[in-house]
Amino acid sequence: MGHRQREILCIDDDPQSLKVRGILLESMGYKVLSEPDAERGLHTFRNHDVDAVLMDYQMPGMSGGEAAVEMKRLRPDIPVLIMSALPWLPESAPKEAIDGFIQKGEPLGVLSDRIEKAIAEHPHELLNPSSDTAERFGPLVAQLKSTLRQRRKGTI
Repeated sequence: MGHRQREILCIDDDPQSLKVRGILLESMGYKVLSEPDAERGLHTFRNHDVDAVLMDYQMPGMSGGEAAVEMKRLRPDIPVLIMSALPWLPESAPKEAIDGFIQKGEPLGVLSDRIEKAIAEHPHELLNPSSDTAERFGPLVAQLKSTLRQRRKGTI
């Protein structure tokens, strides 16, 4: 089975930044989906199985912080990173919904390291089931394993 290319959703209201970031991320081996605002970014997030989100914080309409909150509500296992010209996140930023911060202009290696670290720290639920999922399906999986072992031994 082949290795699936990681998919990054980039959201930024500055078309030039969005284009340059897309080119840089593609050169690093990522598949990139780009959106010019948070509303369209949320639509794409709902309809694509992305590995991470990289978005601007200050955008007209819905901010990156507001979009991050909604994304975490929908799929808490997907890392959301904020990239901003600001040197730090505003005090009012929903830090519980933001998995990382990157200042625009950081070296490419910093961007790559932060994305990979965020993805590694947030494995998809299917690869690392939540305790709720394990509680619901754990007994079923145990029963299936037991049945298969018994069949192999010829006891059933």
